[in-house]
Formats: sequence, C-alpha cells, structure tokens
Amino acid sequence: MLARFLVSAFVLCALAGCAVETFGYAMSQYGDVRGVRVRLGCRDTYEVFDRTDRRSLVVVTNPLNEALAGACTDGAPLPRPDRMRRIAEIFLTETTARPQCVLGPERPLTEFHAEYEYRCPEPRPRR
Repeated sequence: MLARFLVSAFVLCALAGCAVETFGYAMSQYGDVRGVRVRLGCRDTYEVFDRTDRRSLVVVTNPLNEALAGACTDGAPLPRPDRMRRIAEIFLTETTARPQCVLGPERPLTEFHAEYEYRCPEPRPRR
C-alpha cells in the first residue's frame, strides 16, 4: 500500500508539474504511515494518512475518483476541497472515533493531496 502511494504521488506530482519540494515534504511527513480508506459517496473512496504524533493528516484522491465523484447520482457533487475536508471529518469522527477533534484549514499539497492539522482536547485526568 505504501509503495502504491509513493508511486502514485510521484507520478501525479510529475504530471501536475508540482515542485519536488512538495513531494519530498509529503514523503518525509507521511511516507511511513499506513493509509486508511474512507468512502464518501456512492463510488468515491479516498485514502487518509494520519500522523497522530503531529496531529496532522493528508487526504489523497486520484483522477479516477474525481471522475466517479461527478458521475454519482446521489445529489450534486461537492467541489474537491469540500469533499477532501468532508473525508477528513469522516475519518476523525467515524473511522477513528475522535469526534471532539477539530480540523484546521486545508493546505493543498498537490492537485490530489490535501493536508490538515487538527486539535483534540486533552484527556481529563482520572481521579
């Protein structure tokens, strides 16, 4: 799975003409993190890579996913930034059961990768 992420990120980055620094950043931050698949609509599945130690995550989509999102019949498709944010929210609230965590602003890394920092309340000490 990690190898597929690395190759797809590099190819997409090269095709999009993004800077090598962006790819290097994504690899240094998320290269050793296992991805989790999160489904949004009728056919579109995204991968989320979460760095709990840094409280940041990256949401990954691809061209096929983007085409499927437009073909979905369960309502008007959301714009890509809204879908990416919604996936990050679903990941925190449903997949990892951290509904109290709050996402920060989106930081686009490439056309198909968006990074978010998040804040979670500190656990209350047990008495």
